[in-house]
Amino acid sequence: MVNNDSRRAASNEYNLTRDYFSYEISKGDLDWRSSQVDSVLSSFEEAKKVMSAQAIHEIHKYLKAGRWINDAPSASRHPAYKHIKGQSSGPKRGVRLLYYPYFFVLHAIFPPSESLRIVCEEFGRHWDLQVDVQEPFYPRLKDTEREMELIMGKNPRPRGQVGRSSRSQFSTALFTLTHDGDSETEDQEGSIQVATDTAHISQPVPASAPDTLRNYDEQLAKRRIREVQEKAQEIHQHTMMAQEAFKWGQEHALAAIEIAESIVDTFNAAKHHIFGVPDDEKRPNKRLREN
Repeated sequence: MVNNDSRRAASNEYNLTRDYFSYEISKGDLDWRSSQVDSVLSSFEEAKKVMSAQAIHEIHKYLKAGRWINDAPSASRHPAYKHIKGQSSGPKRGVRLLYYPYFFVLHAIFPPSESLRIVCEEFGRHWDLQVDVQEPFYPRLKDTEREMELIMGKNPRPRGQVGRSSRSQFSTALFTLTHDGDSETEDQEGSIQVATDTAHISQPVPASAPDTLRNYDEQLAKRRIREVQEKAQEIHQHTMMAQEAFKWGQEHALAAIEIAESIVDTFNAAKHHIFGVPDDEKRPNKRLREN
């Protein structure tokens, strides 16, 4: 039997309230921003009942930063949408990122629309699950490593398969909420096995999950290392371009000097031809003339 007090204490580890975001709310349309915060925090409370510890940890980290609170009137104008579509400004422009917390806030804040429907389809393909624009999407996989890759927006590693029977090793499930607030599990194509106690008993975020969080920290560290390596490569490329540009400038400067010298030579030759001015070497010495 699950102890409700311990579950409540574990949930409080990731507790967020509207007061926590009072500064972000005050920076724009108060009513609209307050409504956003209420919708997202309500969805977060439901997600904590069914999603894994590592997923809740990542969502909480993103929500806590508060950058998702925005005056954008529609999903397609929200910063999270632009990140998903690769439309954000800066060095990441053109890079699409199916980072789950982006989707989480968009789906919680905005009503169904064509833009949101397209995002749902993209995340459905990413997770290989059906994502309904009308229903919350709180995914949880038995394969925690694969789940974390998907949450971070990465292309997951191929599923390992040893014969047909191994498919259940990577069972996936889509969690949605019914109107009475109970969680339920929808099997994809009727072939995915999900433990009934996972679906019907609200699973809290564990008070301590060292192995899960250690794996998450390792993934995050690897991600940071890759970002630093990419930046270093970018700096190296710009340095090489600058060196090439400097070399090109030197070559053109030398060419300009040669052209200038050629013009001077041509001018001197023309002057000698017109005025009969002798060169210094051909000019007779005055002392010799006197003799």
